[in-house]
Amino acid sequence: MNIIAENFGYKITFYGGKELMIEGHKGLSEYGENEISIRVRGGKIIVKGERLYIDEINHEEISIRGNICSIGVEK
Repeated sequence: MNIIAENFGYKITFYGGKELMIEGHKGLSEYGENEISIRVRGGKIIVKGERLYIDEINHEEISIRGNICSIGVEK
């Protein structure tokens, strides 16, 4: 488990290249098999990879699974 970011009201936790947990999200911006964008306070998180899918989502957390290649933050 690697905590990538914990600031701006959200927390990103990465589990071994296959699972990503984002706490404190504001909803989806884009959703596709190779890219998922999640709105967060101050911008959005862009997850790129292959065979990506949302495993679980609620008003506080979102869990993304698949072959995750990169995670970026855009303001």
